[in-house]
Amino acid sequence: MINNPFSKGVIAMKKLLNRKGDGLSGVTFTIIMVVIVLLAVPSFRALQKDNAKASQNLGNQIVNITTP
Repeated sequence: MINNPFSKGVIAMKKLLNRKGDGLSGVTFTIIMVVIVLLAVPSFRALQKDNAKASQNLGNQIVNITTP
């Protein structure tokens, strides 16, 4: 098995969600996914904005180097 630090968490999550006859497993999964998405979207958008600014700065530096 691959030595993955997240494998224990994934196995625990699968055990939590694979309970037979547990009506809360679907609700639990939905809540977990919503929380993950709400945490990931703002950081992803900030990353995109930062990358655009970094690309613009890099372009300005290249122009400054190549023009006499």
